[in-house]
Amino acid sequence: MRLKRIHVSLQTKILGLVLTLNLFLIALLTGCFTVMENRQVQEQKGQLALDMAITISNMPTIKNAFKTKNPSKIIQPLAEKIRKETKAEFIVIGNKQGIRYSHPITSRIGQKMVGGDNYRAIKKGEAYISKAKGSLGPSLRGKAPIFNEKGEIIGLVSVGYLLEDVKQQIARDTLKVGIVSFIALVISFLGSFLLARNIRKETMGLEPYEIAALYKEKNAILQSVKEGIIAVDQNGFITAMNQQAKKLLHITGSVRHRKVDPFFPCAPLYEVMVTGMAKMDQEISWKDKTIIVSITPILNE
Repeated sequence: MRLKRIHVSLQTKILGLVLTLNLFLIALLTGCFTVMENRQVQEQKGQLALDMAITISNMPTIKNAFKTKNPSKIIQPLAEKIRKETKAEFIVIGNKQGIRYSHPITSRIGQKMVGGDNYRAIKKGEAYISKAKGSLGPSLRGKAPIFNEKGEIIGLVSVGYLLEDVKQQIARDTLKVGIVSFIALVISFLGSFLLARNIRKETMGLEPYEIAALYKEKNAILQSVKEGIIAVDQNGFITAMNQQAKKLLHITGSVRHRKVDPFFPCAPLYEVMVTGMAKMDQEISWKDKTIIVSITPILNE
């Protein structure tokens, strides 16, 4: 059984190629943007949380509150005010034992801080960024120790943003990029469609395989004709010449895209190009022979 060959139109090929290429590039760029955006947002949120934690840990009001019998009475209202103004998810301040003096959920004040990431602040006096799962869920935290006048660690500040909120921000930014990418895809589709239509118009609606077939047919016809045939463009460059013409004019090798002037008396050719009037059965002397020539203009449309 012989399979029938399926020809895909040039317009379909161009659309398919452009859309496939654009989809690949958009997917690649979106993926790279998401990775970079995720890293950048986390770095920004982490640094913001750390800066806030350091600032709060150095506030005299916070340090003095640790000297009172009920530090939470002073620390909780101040921490909540700062949290709401800065839109942090939580600001938790605790003593050296990790007992909370402030928390967004009031009932959790007095309980031990969770997450297991307080060691460096309480024991080493370091300020740092960490990721841990606290009582509110997985979060990105800035930790800073609180020192008294003697330079002793008396507590710590933990400022955090939930990772879920960070992911939502990244998703929103990615969606914006996706919308722009979709618009770019639509524009590329329209551009490729117009390009394909213009190419189809230039090729008079013929597909590449049809053009190839016509070229082969034209070449076969040219070579089979007993008379010599030369075709030139409007600038006098040779576009086609059969073997009989080469033999008649003693020409060897390819002369395509070369000026006709050295190979053939060009005055009658240029005259026909200017007037648009054909010359039939004209006698022309060329080198050692007299040639009977018919010159016909090729007119557009």
